[in-house]
Parts: sequence; C-alpha cells; structure tokens
Amino acid sequence: MPTLALHPVGYAIANTPSMDYLWMPFFIAWALKAVILRYSGIKTYRMLVPFALGGVLGDFAIPALWGLYGTLISKQMYLFFPH
Repeated sequence: MPTLALHPVGYAIANTPSMDYLWMPFFIAWALKAVILRYSGIKTYRMLVPFALGGVLGDFAIPALWGLYGTLISKQMYLFFPH
C-alpha cells in the first residue's frame, strides 16, 4: 500500500481561519481524486483535470465580473469569499 504524501502547503494553511470555511471542499476534492485514480486510472484523471480547472476559473471569473459591474453602477453586487 502506498503511503499518503502530505503537501507542505497544507501545513502552512492548516491553522489559518480560512480553513474553517475550506476544509470540506478540500476533503471533497481529495476524495474525488482518490476515487477517480483508484477506479478509473490516470488516463481518466488527466482527462478530467481541465474540467476541474475550468470550474475553479469560473468560480473566480464570474464573481469578478459581477464585482466589476457593481463598481460601474456603484452598487455591491456579489461577495467573493464568505466575507
């Protein structure tokens, strides 16, 4: 059985307040990656990486566009991260 490698960035952000909000998305991402790699293999994983990156990009791009629009009309339209 291979050992589980822990990422060094995980140590850096583990005790930050943002982990109160982000621990579940990190867990879901880890679990999906583990299931895909175990049952479908690296080929399927590599095929799905652009989809995941598109989701992350969309999660930042859409609120940024709403924020820009809100700036143009002088009204708060959307908040990024919870607060």
